[in-house]
Amino acid sequence: MTAQKKRAAVRFGVSGGLVLLCLAACAAARRCPEWVASYYRPVSKAVSGALGAVFSLIPRVPAAELCVYLLAALLLTRLVMRLCGRARGRGRSWLDRAGRACLACAGALCFFVFAWGLNYYAAPLSDSLGLPVRGYGEQELFEAAEHYLDQANQAAEAVERRSDGTFDNGGYAVLAGRAPDAMRALARRYPFFEGAYAPPKAVIASPALSLLGITGVYNPFFGECNVNTDVPDTTLPFTMLHEMAHRLGIAPENEANFAAFLACAESGDAAFAYAGYYHAFVYCYNALGKSGREALAERMGDALRLDCAAAALHYSRYAGGLEQAGTALNDAYLKAFGQNSGVNSYDEVVDLLVAYYIQNENA
Repeated sequence: MTAQKKRAAVRFGVSGGLVLLCLAACAAARRCPEWVASYYRPVSKAVSGALGAVFSLIPRVPAAELCVYLLAALLLTRLVMRLCGRARGRGRSWLDRAGRACLACAGALCFFVFAWGLNYYAAPLSDSLGLPVRGYGEQELFEAAEHYLDQANQAAEAVERRSDGTFDNGGYAVLAGRAPDAMRALARRYPFFEGAYAPPKAVIASPALSLLGITGVYNPFFGECNVNTDVPDTTLPFTMLHEMAHRLGIAPENEANFAAFLACAESGDAAFAYAGYYHAFVYCYNALGKSGREALAERMGDALRLDCAAAALHYSRYAGGLEQAGTALNDAYLKAFGQNSGVNSYDEVVDLLVAYYIQNENA
């Protein structure tokens, strides 16, 4: 065996060992959800805060997106140089290159799992908030949806609107500056949400994310919350707080959705409050049966109805193969980390919303 093949074999072996270590860590975390919530999550939150503080020094552009552009530029430069005969290969075999690639991927996976990924196995957020979640009946769901509809109708009248009557959230720059304040307001009521807050960054290639059906991404490698700005006005404020919840170690999508709702409701900001109640209503409305949806549809105010129609029109423009591929990829990722419902876990926020409604009604 040549020296090059030996080095490749070592890299493959180390890569396999790192993957096995990650699998063992996930299996152990699954068995100890309280330990993950009590000990791992605070450390993860601190790591995310430190990384975010460093990479927030890069203005405007998300660090991950910048890395993609730099890598693309590097590969394009090498390709051009090769075509011009000005660059020579280093004599690496395909086996050597594959070993290096596997080691890099395994190292990235290991960092992801130990820095943030184990948060998927933490004890439920409802335990930390003292929120009893149980099975609910159709009537309780209807009453919760009705409550959130009333709140959304009321909030819809308190926000700025364009000449066509649709909601005007003020734009990314305005919302990004106020999003940390919304999280701080939430932390004053629930200290669990205390942490380091930084404004989310707008993805430059937002239309590309829209094609893939992605509204936002939390990047644990850089501690950054990245948001797609090519979304309906009702979506952007909610997405910002959803991704900021991920940064606090709230990994499951239903729990990040609930945290975003709570932050919106506690914000004291008209735009965020409307976005929160809008999504709470829409999630509960979609979970109802046909008769329940028909009854509530008649009670929707003109402003809310207009915003629902605008959102539906926006998303219809991106429906297709790429959106389905993006959804399938996200579904596989979530299931790989113990979220058995995959992308349907976003909708499971309804359990938390109904429980929250019942708790406050009985208070």
